[in-house]
Amino acid sequence: MTPPPVGTSTGSSPPNPAGSSGTPEPSVPPAPTDPPGPAIESTETPAESTPIPAVPISADPVPAVPVPAVPAGPVPTTTPVPADPVPADPAGPDPTTTPVPADPITADPVPTPTPVPADPEGSSESPPGIAAATTSTAAAAGAAAAPAPVPRSYFRLCLTAVAIVAGGIQVLFIHAMSRRTALPAVGRYDTVQAHYLVRGQWFVDPVQATSGAHVFVPTAAHPPLPTLLLGIADVASATGSTQHMVFLAMLFVASVVLAGITVRDLVGERAGVLAALVFATFPLLWVNPATIGPETTVIAVTTLLLFASVRFWARPSSGHAALVGLALGLCALTRTDLVALVVLVGLPLGLSVRSVPWKVRLRGLAVMGVIALLVVGPWVGRNLSQFGHTVILSEDYGAVVAGANCATTASGQLEGWWSPACLARVPVSGQPASVTTADQVHVGRVYVSDHLGSTVGVAAVRLGRLWNVYRPLQGSDLEVATGRPAWVSRLGLWYFYLLVPAAAVGAVVLRRRRLLLFPFLALILLSSITAVLAFGDARFAVEADVAMAMLAGVALDVLATRVRSRWSSPPGRHSMRRFPAAP
Repeated sequence: MTPPPVGTSTGSSPPNPAGSSGTPEPSVPPAPTDPPGPAIESTETPAESTPIPAVPISADPVPAVPVPAVPAGPVPTTTPVPADPVPADPAGPDPTTTPVPADPITADPVPTPTPVPADPEGSSESPPGIAAATTSTAAAAGAAAAPAPVPRSYFRLCLTAVAIVAGGIQVLFIHAMSRRTALPAVGRYDTVQAHYLVRGQWFVDPVQATSGAHVFVPTAAHPPLPTLLLGIADVASATGSTQHMVFLAMLFVASVVLAGITVRDLVGERAGVLAALVFATFPLLWVNPATIGPETTVIAVTTLLLFASVRFWARPSSGHAALVGLALGLCALTRTDLVALVVLVGLPLGLSVRSVPWKVRLRGLAVMGVIALLVVGPWVGRNLSQFGHTVILSEDYGAVVAGANCATTASGQLEGWWSPACLARVPVSGQPASVTTADQVHVGRVYVSDHLGSTVGVAAVRLGRLWNVYRPLQGSDLEVATGRPAWVSRLGLWYFYLLVPAAAVGAVVLRRRRLLLFPFLALILLSSITAVLAFGDARFAVEADVAMAMLAGVALDVLATRVRSRWSSPPGRHSMRRFPAAP
């Protein structure tokens, strides 16, 4: 049986009145003809003035009786589909040769969409060839109109669980460390200075303040932010060393949460949870609140900087630029060497942001610079008015330069480290702090200039100590003087060896996906530069540990994806139904 030509309007296939709705009804091919006989003209009115040829029927003349319309199930139109005056073929239309009905206005062929397989149960209750197609078409239209299901996110729940784990570790460790009899020197310095700060003595030397004379001498030996945070704790009646540990532990847990949000914004939710988990369980990070040193503040401000950088990179608005500037200013007020992040992170971030004109980039840089200056300005102005041009941010670098450059640290057991014997070469009694700092820097520079041959070797040893490749166990024992128990440092050492390759993989993943990477590398680079210029103290690697923990979370996310794809069941009745991708 040969179907009529495509696009031709015949009496057996009326035009689809729902053609304007975009869902054409399939037409039925003509029935087999009987022997010739008298022809009865069709009672239908054609769409155009061209007469419709008569349909041959049987020899007995029978008046044409209109057949009531067959309900075709739910269709996307309100006009019912008229029935065909000629009986339909019992076998149903040939799916490969179904003609395309003509549009009732333009008489052009209406494009037929790709047929969707009909539901077997629905087709058994409807006339063949018509109801099956219309039912499947209506089902497809209903599925397309329904909103796509949104997968439920467990990010907040998982991140909350990680924060609870981090808090539990802090509680257990602080409980163990609260039994010690003395605080490390750096922690004692900030604690005593914060005690006098809340009593109106702004940043005085705690050594002279606690001496018999009780002399309050202004000092800028350390940047102010760690002392300010402990002063806030004192205002909240958390005045003891244990209370200070708890306060810094809360700051650390907040940094864990912020790290997870940062990686979530950059890569995805699972990567953010894994990064927060690595962050919370890395011993060289969670040990710092109990030391009451500036390292916990370094963790907080560098995490904030990475968070602000990711936000600005995704949407370079003035608000995000201000957040980057705030983080850069807080970094400068935490540790002197962190001021280099203005050049290593702030400047390239403002210039390399993508898909924005140069006017927006320069405006972002201006906002960053203004906010950073507003944050640092009061402290710098205080130092300039109090000590003159010799002190800008702090004067603690003099003791570092003099104590790390002498014969004791150039060879032997303390090679690449720091020694108080080197610092003792410079007299400090009866001199202002600024003069003492200048003398210490001079003595250290003189020794370096007189021993240039060994400078490169000592610098390599310092770098090796920082990255735990040169006498790592001895480094764990030397860290005891900074308030870190030896067992924690050794536990962190093995964790570190697993973390470094994972962080390298995470960096490669970000590079291949063209995601933001250089702020993480800038923190790692700054730690290395600081160790080369100072000495190989693991405390200088805190900002690098923050960056590596986040990068390791990215690597673990890739590993989890590969494991899941390998162990997932093949497509079948036990697998999830796969839907075609949206065009």
